[in-house]
Amino acid sequence: LKMGEFSNGLFGCFNNCTLCLITYIAPFGIYFVAKTREKIREQKGIDGGFGSDCLVHLFCPLCALVQDAQEIQPAAQAESMARE
Repeated sequence: LKMGEFSNGLFGCFNNCTLCLITYIAPFGIYFVAKTREKIREQKGIDGGFGSDCLVHLFCPLCALVQDAQEIQPAAQAESMARE
């Protein structure tokens, strides 16, 4: 049984320079988690901006994910208790 291979090598990103630049400057994953953080901030009235949300998730991704989850968690727990 032959295993599949990536159609582009690890450094094949240079085959599409436009896509390479876009993902280097604003990685797609960073965009989506930053948008989620932005929604949390808006709902909670927390100061900040989308640019800072991107930077936080770029340089401290694990801490930012935990912080975001902890902001959401109390609301989820309250809903769960209300149903009981």
